[in-house]
Amino acid sequence: MSQVFEGWPGEHTFLRLDAGLVRIDDVADWTAQAFGIGEIGLPFDATAQSVTLDLIGCPVRAFGGTSGVMEGEIQALFFRYEPLGGFDYASDVLIGPLTGSQRGAPPFTRPGDSGTLWFYDPANKSRDAHGHDDLEITPAPDRGARARRLRPVAIQWGGQRMKLDNGERSAFALASFLSTVCRTLEVEIVRDWSTGHDEYWGKIGHFAIGWKACDHVTGALGSLMKANQVRVGFDDETVSQGAAFKVGREGFVPLSDVPDYVWISSRQATEPVQHFADIDIHDIHGGHSLLQRCFEDSGNLSAKVWKEYFDGFKAEGVGPEEGVLPFRVWQLWELMVLSLSDGDVKHFVAAAGVLAHYVGDASQPLHCSWLHHGLPPTTKLHGRIYPVPRSSAEFLAFDKTPAAKIHGIYEETMLELDDAAATALAGIDTAIGKWKPTGLKIKNGHDAAKQIIRVMHDAQARLSPQDIIDADDPTLSEKDRARALWQNKKVRVATIKSLADSTKLLADLWMSAWAAGGGAKIAKSKLVRFGEEALESVYRDRSFTPSLSLATMAKSGKFEPS
Repeated sequence: MSQVFEGWPGEHTFLRLDAGLVRIDDVADWTAQAFGIGEIGLPFDATAQSVTLDLIGCPVRAFGGTSGVMEGEIQALFFRYEPLGGFDYASDVLIGPLTGSQRGAPPFTRPGDSGTLWFYDPANKSRDAHGHDDLEITPAPDRGARARRLRPVAIQWGGQRMKLDNGERSAFALASFLSTVCRTLEVEIVRDWSTGHDEYWGKIGHFAIGWKACDHVTGALGSLMKANQVRVGFDDETVSQGAAFKVGREGFVPLSDVPDYVWISSRQATEPVQHFADIDIHDIHGGHSLLQRCFEDSGNLSAKVWKEYFDGFKAEGVGPEEGVLPFRVWQLWELMVLSLSDGDVKHFVAAAGVLAHYVGDASQPLHCSWLHHGLPPTTKLHGRIYPVPRSSAEFLAFDKTPAAKIHGIYEETMLELDDAAATALAGIDTAIGKWKPTGLKIKNGHDAAKQIIRVMHDAQARLSPQDIIDADDPTLSEKDRARALWQNKKVRVATIKSLADSTKLLADLWMSAWAAGGGAKIAKSKLVRFGEEALESVYRDRSFTPSLSLATMAKSGKFEPS
């Protein structure tokens, strides 16, 4: 227990975790929806801070493999089902029939129900009526695209028969917190596969940007990238299909969204920080934001300077969270150059393709802001406002509110509405026009990172995070909120221009790396389309462009102005 819930006593108490993984042969035949339940919401994160006695009495429901529909409530936490040799063996939760429900045949749960997911099942009434705030997101069950959406709490692994005070016997379900199982197996819950909800910035801001950049590079590089265009992204016709267009995490994933579909789950410790940089807030001493400082003076584009900036927040116990997005681009640009210098065209294409992802992230205003999930709880320090840490109870409570969903609504839901995808794709083409890449005199990784800072700065100049928050109405449904954002002319026009900007920069980064790496010396016989297996073997190799922490980058000395 003390390993699962750090800081708690329990060296002589063991928690039962009985869960495993199965391989799905064809993910296209599967859905993330739970049979008999609906869509899966955000799992309850069981930690030493969030597990409280408020969980007792929480209504839950499941669909068992044997019993079918089961409705019950959490009746005990860390139930000791067996003592042996001075040690206690416990189950995270004991789930029994709803208080006051009629007992008797059939049993509440039966053999064959193991593996069942139990979901928090709030009543359709006000939040104050049932008071389980730790599990609440909305006053009533949220609704997904095609079904209601409930939060999974625990996974059943067994049952226990007990004799009650009135002499009756009843079955109870023994279950482990789902979040504990996920941490132990090092996996995450995929909640949006084949349910009508899609990551649309991933499709337009990554797949489409990668595809379109291939159309704009010229010469031998243009021949190479057009040959591998289908390995980098998808064309407008495919992306415009809306919710019908699905991409799985297994098998080959086009390069421009490998970081989200593959690396986020396989490199969790350090990959997430590669995608953002919350640098638009004054430093701990009240100086200018790091975004402004880097835009005005590229000498501040230094891993050591950035580490000092974020260390200042940590020392005072405030946010924002650190991110390394420009340095990730720096790393990939240098990898492209090195690959060409070694005559390794395959690794050049792989690095160029995944680079599209991070360049696309840079054009999303919320990816470089402490307001990435709306206006979070703040604290005053030295007369200045700073966000509370994301690990704090205040932020975790805020994260459950509708206002905190703005990131996903702007980045994903907005671009999957009606003809939004087709309109955005056509608008990107119009904004680019007859432009051709020049390389922008990018000579090294630092120059590449400078251009990412420019894109981030310009994206916020067109559409600030506060503009997005002000245009949002959290009292509406998610789709209505997304529709209102898309119908806002400033939001729509600025979003399209930023997507076009990142498309042009991506082509420039490719062209400059090709020139710096001596691409002109590469034999035409090597400018071929690479097979899916060949590229997949590259990006699934953990040694390929490893995700580095900011501390590692600063310590290496490789991410400093020359």
